[in-house]
Amino acid sequence: VRVKPDQVSIHTFRLPNYDSTNYRYVDVSVFGANESEDSTIGKMIVTQSKTELYSFLISPNTSTAESMRLSFSKFGRIVLSDVSKPVLSDGLWLVGIVLFNRSLSKDVT
Repeated sequence: VRVKPDQVSIHTFRLPNYDSTNYRYVDVSVFGANESEDSTIGKMIVTQSKTELYSFLISPNTSTAESMRLSFSKFGRIVLSDVSKPVLSDGLWLVGIVLFNRSLSKDVT
């Protein structure tokens, strides 16, 4: 998935009748708008909870309990499996991605 800065992107995927013999893991990867630019940062969430997704889109720094989150610059990857939290299971999965310019973010020391 490629996302442009200052945009929100939502994607879905469905695992029907999940069985660990058919799916060992699912890899969710994202690239920034331009891999040679260092001016963008992003955050990604993978969840089955619409509430968690909406909370993330409103405030990407909100802590979540039923999801896996990641901050990245040029590239990000989340791997879901039988041992991850959340555990890989059947049903609808939601992926939310937010990219914004690094110049708009605050540095904390």
